[in-house]
Amino acid sequence: MNIIFFFPIIFGAVAWVVMLISLLQARNHANDRKNHPENYVYRDVSDSAPELPKQAQKMAAQLEQLGFHHIGTIQRGPGDKPHNEWVYLDQTATVVTTLEPLGGRYAVAFGNIFADGYAFHTVHPNAANCKTENFEFNSLSTSVEDAYDYHLAKSGRYARARGAATTFRSMESIVKWANWHSRRNNPVLLELIQQQLRKTLFFDGLFTLLCVVPWILPHDPVSEIIRLATFPAILVMLFFHEKWGRPQHTITVDKEWRKRKKHLASV
Repeated sequence: MNIIFFFPIIFGAVAWVVMLISLLQARNHANDRKNHPENYVYRDVSDSAPELPKQAQKMAAQLEQLGFHHIGTIQRGPGDKPHNEWVYLDQTATVVTTLEPLGGRYAVAFGNIFADGYAFHTVHPNAANCKTENFEFNSLSTSVEDAYDYHLAKSGRYARARGAATTFRSMESIVKWANWHSRRNNPVLLELIQQQLRKTLFFDGLFTLLCVVPWILPHDPVSEIIRLATFPAILVMLFFHEKWGRPQHTITVDKEWRKRKKHLASV
């Protein structure tokens, strides 16, 4: 047995278990959305809105510094587990921004909808990163300011290609948009996430299996050849893990943002 294969086995097995848990959670979320659609209908609760949690107050202050103002609060979910989103608008009333609990912490989500119905979102610090013909989600982990700058730059290009972004003047129009967006795009987003997780499960399972092979082969000339061939295969899979083995919806646009900032600095 070669100890060099032991740590990749642990790495692959742990990654496989984590991805399996993530897949089950995504599947449960999708089933709950399908079986209990009433829990995913947004409503305006601005008049009785809960106070903004302390964990989110720093982000709220950053939004205000960027020129956003709090316009109201929307809520969905059963009464015992409500999901609250604090809604902000920029000065143009086209960037609908929510401050909401996501993944155990709070996130800021900038959003536009363009004339052809295309929805574009940028989230800080993280969310699902997916793109279809109807919507796009991106995450940028560096800062609220960077996420907003990235969103403005890309939404400007989309506005030229897809028509001007919709203007929102009231909570009624925002709630209507939130429900339309939730019904149309979130089920597709959940299905994309599940597809990516299934792909990752296959990759991590194959990787772990390759690492196990050298441990179980007998000590003979043929097995030694297989063992030698297995080692470079493992190295190749490790090298391409970011492209093949990591779910694409977990990859942020940080690298793209750094390249853009570097380019602007050199101009």
